[in-house]
Amino acid sequence: MNLKDKIDVRLVLRAVSRILEKGAQTDQGAIYRGITVVSDFDGYNVTVSTKDASITVMFHNTFNTEYRSAVQMTQLYDQLKEIVRESSR
Repeated sequence: MNLKDKIDVRLVLRAVSRILEKGAQTDQGAIYRGITVVSDFDGYNVTVSTKDASITVMFHNTFNTEYRSAVQMTQLYDQLKEIVRESSR
């Protein structure tokens, strides 16, 4: 199964909300637990990234991923799942 098939855009967006809420606001975006969130000027595209992987969610909940290895993307996605889990406690 392709990694892109395992990504739930709604989960990514919930994590983005939490990162924006809890993260430190910097010139590079909001940073929380080693994950950076940046949005374009109109808010239609948002990118969640670490130094090794990124997920960009675009209009109509389409998305693009960038990573060198599946392990890096899995680590990013697992971090996002943990952020969502902690927010529901």
